[in-house]
Amino acid sequence: MRHAVVAALALSLCSAAPRVSSPPGAVQVGGCSGTLIYRDLMLTVGVSAAHCAGGPGSPVQVVLPDGRRLAGRWGKRDLGTDLVLFSIPRSDPPLPLARVPAKAPSGEFTAFGRYGTKVLKPMGPELITDNGTGRKISRSGYEVTSGKYRNGDSGSGVYVGGKLLVGVATHGDDDEELYAATHGQLVTFLTTHKVMGPGPEGSDWGDKDRTREIIAIKRRLDELEQAIKSISLKEGPAGPPGPAGQPGTAADTSGLATRLESLEQWRKDFRTTIRIRLRPVKE
Repeated sequence: MRHAVVAALALSLCSAAPRVSSPPGAVQVGGCSGTLIYRDLMLTVGVSAAHCAGGPGSPVQVVLPDGRRLAGRWGKRDLGTDLVLFSIPRSDPPLPLARVPAKAPSGEFTAFGRYGTKVLKPMGPELITDNGTGRKISRSGYEVTSGKYRNGDSGSGVYVGGKLLVGVATHGDDDEELYAATHGQLVTFLTTHKVMGPGPEGSDWGDKDRTREIIAIKRRLDELEQAIKSISLKEGPAGPPGPAGQPGTAADTSGLATRLESLEQWRKDFRTTIRIRLRPVKE
């Protein structure tokens, strides 16, 4: 393997990038690029380059292809592979996601970031040296045959066939070479943090026991249980004076009681659904 001295790439938030058509999941995140790859009932999650990120939980701005700007947060990261997660609130309708295949496919390689599409020619595995930190990192190397890899393209998705995410670009050299986290590093990172696959309402590949869906449902149940606890049926203040000889009346709590009852029934129905998913009836 040859060695390359390359610069970690990041970009200030003040720089503008041209708008071009994008593959599923491609977004701008902070001063860099990223790809949305997973959603649950509350969040949409993406992956980018760790050297672009702040600490876990710190805020970051995510820009969608249509120009919308959303408040997001950085998540788990792995400095060894230079990968990081970020999240934004789930939107309705759901945003498009890139699919991460369980096995690396063959086909035409491209990368997409803040500065558009780059057509790539695989060069094989590389051991590079980051000139910012001096760390050696195992990467997939690519020759950039069309387009240029510029500051702000860090975190770009590397795609096969323009749709399947197989890597995350993190470094470049003279605008002619691009280095990315390998497909194996990406799959291991996402699997470790349980964000493989498109989410509970998508396909079931890689999640045949519906574990992620059950976890998302239980999270929602916890929120509902907290809402139920916050509802109290306290006697309200005395009403206005009634006719002579009649005492004031308490505030009507029937609406709250009905709400409480409906929440409890919803919770019971939800738990029944979970039991069915865990123990399907077999003929």
